[in-house]
Amino acid sequence: VAITAANVPGEEILMGQEINRAFRMEKLAGNEGQSNLMSSPAHGLLKPHIDTFELGSFTLLGFRQPEMFFIL
Repeated sequence: VAITAANVPGEEILMGQEINRAFRMEKLAGNEGQSNLMSSPAHGLLKPHIDTFELGSFTLLGFRQPEMFFIL
């Protein structure tokens, strides 16, 4: 993740693969009619503590491998 100054004072721009992935996940959630979406690594950490449901395997735009995603 990189943070750089924008052309407007007081504004910053976030960029990088992690930021791109987060925005792609947000888009996928909306396309699937979901208000939340959880990646497989997050699911692995939270599974013992919360109930989740498998949404399916998707390849995010700009990424090569399909990933499994979950919802609450």
